[in-house]
Amino acid sequence: MSSIPPSTPPGATPAGWYPDTNQPGTLRYWDGAAWTQHTHRSNAPSPAVPATPTAAAAAPVPSGYQVYQPGMIAGSATTIGPDGQLWFAGRPVCTPWQRLGAWALDALLMLVTLVIGWLIWACFTAQEGQTPARKILHQRVLRYPEATVASFGWMLGMRGIVAGIVMNIAWQCIIPGLVLAFMPFWDDKNQTVTDKISTSVVVSEA
Repeated sequence: MSSIPPSTPPGATPAGWYPDTNQPGTLRYWDGAAWTQHTHRSNAPSPAVPATPTAAAAAPVPSGYQVYQPGMIAGSATTIGPDGQLWFAGRPVCTPWQRLGAWALDALLMLVTLVIGWLIWACFTAQEGQTPARKILHQRVLRYPEATVASFGWMLGMRGIVAGIVMNIAWQCIIPGLVLAFMPFWDDKNQTVTDKISTSVVVSEA
């Protein structure tokens, strides 16, 4: 795999897809600090670029992909594929249906574990940016735009307590509650109000 020499300052190169010099015809994802394991085969000839991306070089993306513009934040790596699938930091963003499935599974797990079991389980999964259901479904919460895994404190404080208070207030009136509950179906990053408050995106690692 390509590597970045120590002289390259962290964050100097924008995150994106770059030709892998060790695998011709393959693009490898650079997350802004290090090479990841995510690769993509490119049918188009790869442009001749140095093994180490430079800050001045525009980050190429896989054939058929384009840089995502709505809500784009400098340093983020959100793209849209030809099929309309959203990607963030080299991983597909969970679809609204995947979000709904995780919510339903968490609700079921709370029921069968009498909530207490779910809370104990969640104390362990929250350290990995997951709830029990997201752990089972291979979903993870990433901070936006840093693309770092949400910490235990962030999951508990921002997503659990702060967002929980906002949603509880919204549900005092059914219509606002329903609008916010189905927010991923119309939001441009498939985010819920909890994601907006905690500046995060949920991705699939299945």
